[in-house]
Amino acid sequence: MEREGLDIPIFCQHCEEPICRDVCPVGALSKGSDGVVRIDTERCVGCWSCSISCPYGAISFYDGRFRVCDLCDGDPKCARWCPTGAIQFVEASLADIPRRRVAAESLAKPKIEARAGTMTELKK
Repeated sequence: MEREGLDIPIFCQHCEEPICRDVCPVGALSKGSDGVVRIDTERCVGCWSCSISCPYGAISFYDGRFRVCDLCDGDPKCARWCPTGAIQFVEASLADIPRRRVAAESLAKPKIEARAGTMTELKK
């Protein structure tokens, strides 16, 4: 998420029951047996439902399509090449996921509200 001089990486949490998948009217999002949420860009119609519904603000639109972190098939490049080690890829059991989710939700809430307002304005 970017805000005047502030750059914060927001990663997909690969929710147990992803609401983004459930709200997609064409079934373009799926959750694989590996637990990773993916977007089928061929099926996606660009309705913004997934992006607006994501409680973490983790689905972004750039280069003409929606994108979500797919963990680079289990070897995330962001973690491997982070020069400071600030981004790490660890087993879920080792991460303090509840605390991180609360933090992600507080960061994503203004973005979700802004997008919802934009969509309301577009519908008028």
